[in-house]
Amino acid sequence: MNAALAFIVELVITVLCTATVYALSFIGRRRR
Repeated sequence: MNAALAFIVELVITVLCTATVYALSFIGRRRR
């Protein structure tokens, strides 16, 4: 159960990081 929780947390962090990078890249392209 603890391993499952750690997996979920890691997955959420990965998704948030990916979304942040994609958003910054999109904003950068839009301004330029």
